[in-house]
Amino acid sequence: MTDISVTISDDPVSVSVSNAPGPAGASSFFKGVAAAWPPTATPTAGWIYTLPDPVPAGTPAGFLAGYGAQWDGLTWTNIGPVRGPAGPAGPQGVAGSAGSPGVAGAQGLQGDPGPAGPAGATGAAGATGPAGAAGVAGPQGPAGVAGATGPAGSSGVVTVTAPLTNSGTSSAAALGIDVGTTAGTVAAGNDPRFSDARTPTPHASSHQTGESDAVAAVVVTPASLAADQNDWSIGTGDIFRVSGTAARNVTGIAAGTSGQAILLVNVGSFAMTFKHQSASSTAANRFTVPWAGDCILAANGGNAVLVYDGTSSTWRVL
Repeated sequence: MTDISVTISDDPVSVSVSNAPGPAGASSFFKGVAAAWPPTATPTAGWIYTLPDPVPAGTPAGFLAGYGAQWDGLTWTNIGPVRGPAGPAGPQGVAGSAGSPGVAGAQGLQGDPGPAGPAGATGAAGATGPAGAAGVAGPQGPAGVAGATGPAGSSGVVTVTAPLTNSGTSSAAALGIDVGTTAGTVAAGNDPRFSDARTPTPHASSHQTGESDAVAAVVVTPASLAADQNDWSIGTGDIFRVSGTAARNVTGIAAGTSGQAILLVNVGSFAMTFKHQSASSTAANRFTVPWAGDCILAANGGNAVLVYDGTSSTWRVL
């Protein structure tokens, strides 16, 4: 190529243009991997060293593993990543033998609890557990409003103990009874209703015995129950003052008769429970409660009336 030189002079301006080639640049040479920094103490311009991973201590900032460091004659220049095109994958090497197990490390700290999982489905109901002990009886409630007066009952039975002579006058003489030495004998002529002496038929009741018409115990206080009772032999009477040394269960009363009515009054300090149709007593001695549950007599006054149903062979709680 022919050099072209143009000179323009116009004092004080002078312009000179030339297309002559400049000096030759330095060649580049890959010298290897830098094992230290700097890679060599006597570099030649154009030498290039690749930086390993990790880079040597003292490598300037920005010179990363895999980058090239080139000496330009004055300083090391970062020429960026140095890599050729990816080569084909080599064949898989032979698997090495398994190493021996290492020593188990110490157990780490327990991690924080994870979030609660969703609630699971409700399981099947378990079998009913045994009945618990009877609770302490609550305080007695206030007295209820008095009920209406019932109809008058039939005339009662007059009990006469011989000898008794009615010799009075006025209203007393209206009895017209003269009792001699034989109990129950009415003397002729003392009562216009009789034309001769006769012996009246003795009156029998649930609490009378024999022709003497003696009154048996009406109010009875059985021994305080020291244990639960099955087929309880409560005794003979109409009103029973019952109690227990602790809360007691009663499953039946023995020897009920058809139409027999009794009143049970709890005079003790503990509740008494009369169980509905409990199999612990004989069938004919059991209780039938209208609400098909147990009848509880509260302490210090709880009461119930029982009537024996001879047709159904059961004590019915009223």
